[in-house]
Amino acid sequence: MAKSIVILDYNLVLPQLAEILPTREANPHRSRMEPPMAQSPSK
Repeated sequence: MAKSIVILDYNLVLPQLAEILPTREANPHRSRMEPPMAQSPSK
């Protein structure tokens, strides 16, 4: 259940991450596994 919710949330965040993390296209699997919060501060 929790995983399903996370996937749905990522669907909404993915388009936003695409602008911040263009590498998402290069490593889509990694972007999905790693939370956006962990990547935001990195940038």
